[in-house]
Amino acid sequence: MAPRVQYVTTPDGVRIAYTTFGDGDRVPVVVLRPALFSNVGAEWQLSPALASLLGDRELADRRRVVRLDPRGGGLSDRDVADRALDARVADVAAVVDRVGLPAFALAAHSEASLLAIAYAARHPERVSHLVLIDAWLRAAGPWDSPRQRALDDLREADWQLGTDSLALLTFGWSDAAREFGAYCRLCLRREDYLALRAADWCRDLSELLPRVAAPALVCTSPTTAHIIRADLARELTSGLRDARLVSVRTPDERARAIEEFLDGTASAPAASPPPDASGGTFRTIVFTDLEAHTEMMQRLGDEPGREVLRTYERITRQALREHGGTEMKVLGDGFMASFPSATRALQFAAALERAVAAHAEAGGEPLRVRVGVNAGEPIAEGDDLFGTAVIVAARVAGEALGGQVLVTDVVRQLVAGKSFVFAERGTPLVAGLAEPVRVWELLW
Repeated sequence: MAPRVQYVTTPDGVRIAYTTFGDGDRVPVVVLRPALFSNVGAEWQLSPALASLLGDRELADRRRVVRLDPRGGGLSDRDVADRALDARVADVAAVVDRVGLPAFALAAHSEASLLAIAYAARHPERVSHLVLIDAWLRAAGPWDSPRQRALDDLREADWQLGTDSLALLTFGWSDAAREFGAYCRLCLRREDYLALRAADWCRDLSELLPRVAAPALVCTSPTTAHIIRADLARELTSGLRDARLVSVRTPDERARAIEEFLDGTASAPAASPPPDASGGTFRTIVFTDLEAHTEMMQRLGDEPGREVLRTYERITRQALREHGGTEMKVLGDGFMASFPSATRALQFAAALERAVAAHAEAGGEPLRVRVGVNAGEPIAEGDDLFGTAVIVAARVAGEALGGQVLVTDVVRQLVAGKSFVFAERGTPLVAGLAEPVRVWELLW
């Protein structure tokens, strides 16, 4: 049954729509969504697939959840004069006071993170936990990705085409994409979108981060990296005094990570000393692989497809030369390489991903590369390497998505103290291996 929509009137006379649902004695959660997909009256009519992506209902199994529509969107008043961030912070305060929450966790998706950070900085005594999903601390501006800027321009020019394009990038050609595009238009009108964007344009909340007292969970996902830059999550995490960064690939993984964080049951992996690299053949092994290579070849044909592969090979070999890597073998649409240090291997992986992304942004065929990195003492025979260290590196690469660099915990420990930033993967890699292998995502 859908929860009852209720209203609170703010000090400046704006009616804010909100709902409460769920029960239990665990810490309650106030959820903030971007205006583009926030409608507390219609969200209960969404398909299970889309509702799972938004991910609020799973939190209600053991706790109370509060959802509200921002002013100018959803079922809250649309025609409002003041859409500034300060006014929206006051809206959250009005809702939680009406509901009667002395302390609560605050969870926000994407650009709603601006509102969550501002509220947590100004009301540190009320926020027990801060959960930021695909978040950033600066609103639309010159730091956006080219694809995000293109989506903004398209939404400004043609509201239906712009919202459908966002849905297509998120879901691909599917029923969920059509549903999501229509839902966005139900949540927000074009003129309201433009007014909210103007209110936040070039807003930077970096200076507020030191005032956030609550422990924070920052969730990033490789499935949204083609729209949301991963380095923005890295910047956000480094600016918070107590933040944990996790990489999640599915709504279920995200829900588990949030529950563990809110319940205080998340535990860091047991630290073990890095392997002794003093003897002989200790190396860092890297595997790369092109995502959707077969589909690309079928779409382009043999000769054009092979030319794209040659470009990818040139980009990879250039990055190998620049970072001191040794090409061990070409595996169809991927490479196996060896490096004398984990630092160089990770520098190569990040450089490769950036070069491939730059190639696509310059108008080339979009390529998405999966990278897996492990370190150990492989068996050297001639010009090839064998053994468990190699097998694990290949398995880790197989777990990655396009545009994602996954590394084993051994590699992460070897570069401790360097400038690399990693996000935890929710579950260890176990299939086909004798022991679980903890895997991390390198945010490049």
